[in-house]
Amino acid sequence: MNKTLRDGMFIFFVVLFCVITFLLSLYAAGYRLDLGRALKGQFLQKTGMLILDSAPKGASIYLDGNQAKTSGSIFGSYAVTPAKIKNLLPKEYDVIVKMDGYWPWEKKLTVYGGQSTYAENIILFKRCTPTDAAQTQAESCAANLDGSVKDAAILQALTSKIGQSAKIKTEDNSLFFFGTADRINSYNQRNDETATVLDGQASGEKYLDYLPKGGKLLVVAKNGERIELRSYELKNNSLVQKINLPSAWNYQLSASEGNIIAAYNPDSRSLLLFDGSSLQPLGAPIGNASNWSWVSGTQLLVAGDFEITSYDLANNNRQLVTRVSEEISGLVWNKKKKYLIYTTAKSINSIDLYEWSGKITKLLDGKNISQPSLDEKTNTLYFQAADANGALSWQKIELQ
Repeated sequence: MNKTLRDGMFIFFVVLFCVITFLLSLYAAGYRLDLGRALKGQFLQKTGMLILDSAPKGASIYLDGNQAKTSGSIFGSYAVTPAKIKNLLPKEYDVIVKMDGYWPWEKKLTVYGGQSTYAENIILFKRCTPTDAAQTQAESCAANLDGSVKDAAILQALTSKIGQSAKIKTEDNSLFFFGTADRINSYNQRNDETATVLDGQASGEKYLDYLPKGGKLLVVAKNGERIELRSYELKNNSLVQKINLPSAWNYQLSASEGNIIAAYNPDSRSLLLFDGSSLQPLGAPIGNASNWSWVSGTQLLVAGDFEITSYDLANNNRQLVTRVSEEISGLVWNKKKKYLIYTTAKSINSIDLYEWSGKITKLLDGKNISQPSLDEKTNTLYFQAADANGALSWQKIELQ
């Protein structure tokens, strides 16, 4: 090998070393060559990062159909949740998170140069078949927003004390309220005493519904054509506040875990919301409300026939979550893991509420599905549906 060739090779490897060192330095600083923008003169792009997590953990991640690596290049290991996928060129990616035995999660996420894009509330649901369940299991985990006593043992014990009553309500399982259309009575389990709280026989009043809440008894009273929502102090049965309601024969009271009272008119499917302390209305009546679920003390999800809407009462804001093609028969919100389940007569579905994207995943097909209730401790969903013989039965599926 002559000297000219040796010198040429030496210069070539020096230049190659400098180029590789330069590129590695840029890569370490968060830059990559972007050949797709080379014609625009944009050879180098500042990269971004995807930060993903799921429940359960250990799920594989795919970007634009390819299994992702932790560094975003050929040098990284395959990424599983929780993961930080670095050195990604800025653009929109089709992200799929999947695990054997679970329904995949999919969404388009945009990566920006020099920034991190987060998706840390990814819920993966099991692929499973329903099994038989008892009605008592479903009722025991249903949100008791209307104060009704559903425990069979408690009801049996109360019947021996107060007799049969179509409506028995309580807040603490020690003070119970029961009665007829024109009388409301109480039974105190601590001292085994029964008393009359309200008697409308003399005045001709009718009591459409009642609800104990925070040391008060809320009552919907009808006198002639006038209907009022009233608040009574339980210590002395004194009237604290009252407010007129739109004229209607039927009202059903329930309450959030905070201090918001809901008065529902099933005839018009209207939902009226009130501050529990002052009985002041919170916004206009919500129409076409067939099902609803409280997200927090001041936020609720309302389902009409074919759509679900979020209401933020603190900020007086409403937002459409999704529209569907089948009539909604039930609605369940998981407060702990923050996911939404809704049912139609033919299916059970989950909705991705991460950034309120409204993406729907069908979890199960069935017939005559209704009355979903969720046990958050075991992530078990109970519901009523037609079995193989067409008879309605209580069933359950494990969601996670």
